[in-house]
Amino acid sequence: MLRRIPLAIAVASLIAATLIAPASAAPHCSPGQEPEFVFGFAHLKSLLGDKMGDPIECEHANPENGDTLQNTTTGLAFYRKSTNTPTFTNGWDHWAWTAEGLVYWTGSAVDPPGSAAPVSPSEPEPSPDQIDRAISAGFGILEARQGQVPGLAEVLITLREVRDRISFSVLPEDELGRYEIETRSIVLSNTLTGEPAEVVAAVLAHEGQHALDHNLGRIPGKPLACFDAEVRAFDIQTALWQVIWGSQGMPAPVSNVQFDFNRMLEIKQESPITHVNTVVEIYGDQCGEILSATHFPQLKGTPAADR
Repeated sequence: MLRRIPLAIAVASLIAATLIAPASAAPHCSPGQEPEFVFGFAHLKSLLGDKMGDPIECEHANPENGDTLQNTTTGLAFYRKSTNTPTFTNGWDHWAWTAEGLVYWTGSAVDPPGSAAPVSPSEPEPSPDQIDRAISAGFGILEARQGQVPGLAEVLITLREVRDRISFSVLPEDELGRYEIETRSIVLSNTLTGEPAEVVAAVLAHEGQHALDHNLGRIPGKPLACFDAEVRAFDIQTALWQVIWGSQGMPAPVSNVQFDFNRMLEIKQESPITHVNTVVEIYGDQCGEILSATHFPQLKGTPAADR
């Protein structure tokens, strides 16, 4: 994961401005006017919630290209006149309302790249208490099961080390969590606060395996290493899911996540080769070229904990 970069650098190709601290008279506002989000920015705020913060100035034009800009307490909102796209960025994360709906991407690209992922409109931001309960409940499952899943004890040690750097955020629909290499932190999807502790524990185990790999110097730099890292993470996630629920998986699943975790367990039990091929398919865009499952050394009997 690339290092997060300051907002002014991330959008330097768009504007030559930095965040302006709120003052008694808000910048770019007419006499008696208070900063507020209107039109496209108001709609984006309704989707992103607290992620977008509050306006600290009134919306104003960029004379260089006709775009409009508005600094907020958490970043910058800007409207791209050329593409009719309202966008918000905190300097690294970007959200834009496009013809395809709300999309999300990271990095320095100002406009949505082809890899921008669709995201669901934000539900109410989870409270600190909800976040603490979800993390504590997930850790409780891991503590109870660490002796039953090969390699989980080592992953749990690593998770304890980064516990104060585990947070929740708006992530793309198909992303439940991520491990940030530069900050050695874990970000979980806000949607997980509505899932049972067993689901949170499985995601923590997955991302914790990535954190452990980082500690061991196994940072993916090539497609094969990237796929191998994801297979290790799915191995421990699936092994934990089986220990919790048995070989049939979670009974009466009610969410897509629960169905997906059951399906991954079913695939792993039916055929390790198919399991790896499924991971390769899921992460093809992220890891690069699709490789044959026979390239993965763990299929030759190497225990996951020793890889």
